[in-house]
Amino acid sequence: MLEASLSLLVLGVLAVVTAVLFRRRSVQEQKGAEQLRLAVAEGQTVPLSLHPVIDPTLCVGSFSCIKACPEGEIIGVVDGVATLVEAAHCIGHARCAVECPVGAIKLVFGTAERGVDLPDVDEQFETNRAGVYIIGELGGMGLIKNALRQGLVLGKVLKQRLKKSDAENGGVDVVVVGAGPAGIAAAAALKEQGLTVRVFEQETLGGAVAHYPRGKVVMSEQIVMPNYGAFGRSLLSKEELLEEMRTLVKANRVAVEEGQKVTSIGGTAPRLVVITAQGKRVPCRAVALAIGLRGSPRKLGVDGEDLPKVVYRLIDPEQYHDRNVLVVGGGDSAVEAAIQLAEESTAKVTISYRQAGFGKVKPRNRERITALIDDGRVKALFNTEVSAIEPRHIRLAPAGDKPEKAPASRSSAADKAPRREEHDPGVRGVAPSSAQPPTRPVNASDGDAGDDAVGAFGAQAIPDPLRAAIAALPDRKGPIHDRATVVFDAAAARDALADRKPPGAGDGDVRNARTVVWDSRSGADVREAKAARSASTQKRDLNITGSFRARILDELSGARRRPAPSPAEVEAAATTVPEADDPMPAPATRVREVSARLSSSISRVVGHGRAQSVDGVEAPSAGASASLAAVAGRKETRLRNDDVIVCVGGELPSGFLTAVGVQTRRYQGDERSAFGTRNRPSKAELEEKGRRRLALTLFAVGVSILMGLVLIGREYYWLPLEEREESPLHDLLKPSGLWGHGVGLAATTFMLANFLYALRKRWRPLKGKASIRTWLTFHMFVGIMSPLVIAFHAAFLVNNLLAVWTWIALTVVVGTGIFGRFLFRLVPAQAGKILAVAEIRERVSDMEKVLTPHMQRTKNVAEVTRIFDLAKTQPAEKTVVGAMLREPPARKQLLKSIEGARTHFDDQGEFDLFKESVLKISWAKTQIALYAKLKRVFRLWLVFHVVIAVFMVVLIGLHVAVTTYLGFGDAFRPGA
Repeated sequence: MLEASLSLLVLGVLAVVTAVLFRRRSVQEQKGAEQLRLAVAEGQTVPLSLHPVIDPTLCVGSFSCIKACPEGEIIGVVDGVATLVEAAHCIGHARCAVECPVGAIKLVFGTAERGVDLPDVDEQFETNRAGVYIIGELGGMGLIKNALRQGLVLGKVLKQRLKKSDAENGGVDVVVVGAGPAGIAAAAALKEQGLTVRVFEQETLGGAVAHYPRGKVVMSEQIVMPNYGAFGRSLLSKEELLEEMRTLVKANRVAVEEGQKVTSIGGTAPRLVVITAQGKRVPCRAVALAIGLRGSPRKLGVDGEDLPKVVYRLIDPEQYHDRNVLVVGGGDSAVEAAIQLAEESTAKVTISYRQAGFGKVKPRNRERITALIDDGRVKALFNTEVSAIEPRHIRLAPAGDKPEKAPASRSSAADKAPRREEHDPGVRGVAPSSAQPPTRPVNASDGDAGDDAVGAFGAQAIPDPLRAAIAALPDRKGPIHDRATVVFDAAAARDALADRKPPGAGDGDVRNARTVVWDSRSGADVREAKAARSASTQKRDLNITGSFRARILDELSGARRRPAPSPAEVEAAATTVPEADDPMPAPATRVREVSARLSSSISRVVGHGRAQSVDGVEAPSAGASASLAAVAGRKETRLRNDDVIVCVGGELPSGFLTAVGVQTRRYQGDERSAFGTRNRPSKAELEEKGRRRLALTLFAVGVSILMGLVLIGREYYWLPLEEREESPLHDLLKPSGLWGHGVGLAATTFMLANFLYALRKRWRPLKGKASIRTWLTFHMFVGIMSPLVIAFHAAFLVNNLLAVWTWIALTVVVGTGIFGRFLFRLVPAQAGKILAVAEIRERVSDMEKVLTPHMQRTKNVAEVTRIFDLAKTQPAEKTVVGAMLREPPARKQLLKSIEGARTHFDDQGEFDLFKESVLKISWAKTQIALYAKLKRVFRLWLVFHVVIAVFMVVLIGLHVAVTTYLGFGDAFRPGA
């Protein structure tokens, strides 16, 4: 009875712990699914550079990849497996692939939707032209730390290739082109390997780094460099990085020849000749190109781009004091330029970006630019593109629209006011209202325009979701009416109205750039209110401000973040702008801008909008409203402008690569090329061979241990229990005997060694010590060996409750480990994406359509169709375990039937297609039948595996404690 009670208690504790951990895992999965949903809603699912593709059929749910990423939760958990949830924020650290224990992650460039052109480079950085190597950003690998690592690796690669220094007269072993991080690291590594090197840089030491904005914080890691030691740290400014590079160059006695631009490479390896624009010809045995992409900035391709006021990087913000500056771009470089201009100069800064928000920048940069937009120091024009550049102005068009030429002469804003079409997309969940007449656009002749005039967006009535959201606010003030004005940042508007008119503003609307007005009244209502100034109008105005803004937008849009609207969605909207002397409503809840995506959200809320005119030509509204105004009801916007800073990235220097004989290719979700023409195994092949050798070695060690244990105790272990005590080996081999204790210690060591794998993923001193896949191989070895060795320690006896629970725990741990290791092959996936049942069925249907015509052309249509129908049959098993047990023999039988039908096909290609398709269909049917169960199992198996493993350690601890007490207890008792 006592044993049963204890067993129930143990089961209860295990159930509670499992439930708690399962709940934590469920929360983690919900978070990952939400991140992925938001990324899809925002269109932020296309990675910008090198990124991982995770194969769910191999993923075992260790989630080492999540912990390994320095950028945070770029990878999340969806349906029990790792998934790239923040693709747009992945910047190519590549640590996830290194830390994956089962090789489920491959690193690729580009996607099917967004290809990327890169030089064709193999795993050892060599291009199609022998002797010419590419490292750093030019090869697709961004980040300073990656560039440094590639430079160090290239030094070792070239040492293996070139063997020893053998430069010709007047030449060197290697010429390094580019003195950025990759080039300097390569030069230092080559010098360390005893090779001679010359470094050419077309500008100055540091390359692109030298042109970063002053004080720019460069993220890096400490990397040990030759003759220098630890290089860099987690937060390093541009100036500090350049100083460290100078010190590194001096320490390695590397001479950087500045102002030398390489134009071509002559000869053939190993007798190459590097030719510079300055006339130098340097013989060498190999060339390392580390020129990056910054030297080839991407152009806008618009009229006027050749004007002197257009530059492609910000160097010194102070030269832009009191000037109208437009920054073009939405990445980190553009955002950092806008931030530095706003913080270190008196420039009037505007940033234009073709998307709906800064979704791809680092969180720290996003917070800073959002704060500056909120404070009115930066105006953000989302969903816009530069269409033309003029000496004193710049033209912007809605993103995706074909630019139109500016009119030759100025005309009134009334003449240019866009026509309003009868289009009202409404608000999600709310039917569009057509009861009210369209509101009238306000033009310059009304006296309501100025440089900082604010756009207001017409709507017909407060939608029910908005009414409910407002009513739920705990500190709401004022009544809610169908006709209301919702003013964001009303405090800023009141400040502006208190005689704080910006320079150049007219006598009309002078609210500053932070103010966004949604006026639901019709044009007639506004004119009536303007004339009457009635108190009733004031009473029905309501201001919504503060952090509640996001909640209100949530209610309206149905999601926390939404993608930007297309120009068609916001076409020809009406605008009404209250007069400047209209008193602002007194009751107001305080507002702070909480997201740079406000413009996109407002456009979803309102559905349409229109901007006013500035200086006689159409211009976007200021502040957060600008993005909507920029795409509302017109084709082009003209702004005053003195300087343009284009930060839209670099492009491949195709001309230079052609000149040096390097080919490029388009990557669309492809791994790095391997060529294979030089009979060198790839890195992956070498690692796989190493793991195979390790597995065979461990297998041999395990078999040897077990055979030794069997040979030593073969006469004892086979005896009946009642005869063992009479055996002369009993005192030695029994569990409490000398040999039995020794085997027990060995078994305990095996079991505790299981946790080295988990420790390797979490404990810094062990990180980077051998491949994580090597650790997993060892983990599986000691996991399988543990119960086998314990069986010899226990002399194959189970004679107490502790032993029973230990055996159960061991069995469950090993079973779930093996089950989980091979379970994930059941996951339906394609190109790293987990497929839903509907998608699997669609794939099966597509394969059936393709296969049917081929089957009709066979010699025995009936037999081929029978095999095909057999593959389409749903498996009879309703459990995952049953399916896993049935699948191998069933697949073997299906393969036998398919091979038997080979003679029915006249064309070998058609048979191969039939075989491949039938096997895929059969497997897909199994996946469909078990999909729901698989999702539940994925969420549970690893939690159960970990809980029982910890429980097993507790049992071992109890066992050791009891054994110690019984065996040596007298030594600890007083008077013993």
